[in-house]
Amino acid sequence: MRNLIISALVFMSSICLAQNSKIVLSSRWFHPRNSNDTLSTLKVTKEFEVERLDWLYCDDTDKLNELSNLGIPFSLAINPQVTDSFGYSSLKMRMVNLYGKPIIAPWMRAWKISNPYWGCVNNVQFQELFLKASERMVDMGAYGIMVDDARFNDHAVEWGGCYCTFCLRAFNLFLVKRGVSFKRGFDYRDFKLSLNQSNDKYFKYFKEFQRESVIAFLKKWKEALKTYSANVVLLTNNFGGQWTDIYKVFDAGIAEFAESSANYDQVDTAIKNSNLLKKRQIFSYASRNEGKTLGFYLYSYFNNVEALIPWDTFLVSESTMDVKRFFINSDRMIPIVKFVKSTRDLLNGATNVSNSSLGIVAEANTRIRCYHLADGSLYLLAVIDLQSNVSKIKVTVPSQLVNQNSDIFKNTTKKMQGSMVTYEGDLILLKLT
Repeated sequence: MRNLIISALVFMSSICLAQNSKIVLSSRWFHPRNSNDTLSTLKVTKEFEVERLDWLYCDDTDKLNELSNLGIPFSLAINPQVTDSFGYSSLKMRMVNLYGKPIIAPWMRAWKISNPYWGCVNNVQFQELFLKASERMVDMGAYGIMVDDARFNDHAVEWGGCYCTFCLRAFNLFLVKRGVSFKRGFDYRDFKLSLNQSNDKYFKYFKEFQRESVIAFLKKWKEALKTYSANVVLLTNNFGGQWTDIYKVFDAGIAEFAESSANYDQVDTAIKNSNLLKKRQIFSYASRNEGKTLGFYLYSYFNNVEALIPWDTFLVSESTMDVKRFFINSDRMIPIVKFVKSTRDLLNGATNVSNSSLGIVAEANTRIRCYHLADGSLYLLAVIDLQSNVSKIKVTVPSQLVNQNSDIFKNTTKKMQGSMVTYEGDLILLKLT
């Protein structure tokens, strides 16, 4: 009878799933980084039974060989700040503002780093530098190259760049192709410095020019790198699961979701969009609320989207804007990883079931989904809404749908109320009967 009810209630099937989902870790740096560092990338890799490592900044071949010896594929990260001079980003290849001064991304201005300046995609020397650095990463054994902050000049338009001679020269050619008239000897930087910004009739073209410059740069880089290594996978961080024309150049995206603004409707849209485009999508999220972090991870895998184990990821303080590293509690993460590994084959092609029609009721601030897996099993997943301030949620289930073993992680409290059972916790996963 239950199977008949479930079959009748299924309203969405095969939502889009990433085939052969893996357990993926992002160790932004290879720990320990120095003698005072108590963290260990290799230790957590083994603890979490990691099957792939993405978004890693490392050029130490000995350390990378340790990953290779464990059979763990890894993608190495590169960004617009790629160094060209003994660990520094010299000015000759970098973006500049209207006054010819190098510009720094707003969120990086407080960082104490030796390479704060972004390279310009229209600078021929930078193009060569970026490609050679990527080829070296392939030679170090990387299965993929992760471009961190792939918007380059397109992004820099928002904070004052780039107005280098390469950009100014190329912009004039762009205006000619667009049929936009300008005087002989036109210099866009001088033009901007000589008039009120509100009268800048060329700025809309400048934004378009810089965006197209980035796309052309990335396509040229992609073609050269695929020629160098045909099977290399190209990834980028496509914030919130966006697939702009810039991000579409890449084979895969790592969608970061901000603690301050993310919501599950946004997550569902990102899943839908990646499926429509047939793009591989990976999710990344971390919150000071442990239940939210763990719930997001499970929600992703129940929708067959890989999620990075939140270890050594950015967490920005909303009050002070201080950037800190986030490391998940291993004791809580390990059981979740083991569950995902044991059920992921069944999640491929899972279908959603209406929880209300099953008589299941959740309080506000709760995202609840019931999933019918390939083997006929039925799971209830309830997680804290990402924009909620609560620390716990409650779900009430008809008693005939649960038993003493239904609570997968044994992390909830439950209370019988007649024919109903109420579960309470910061993350609820039940196997229904």
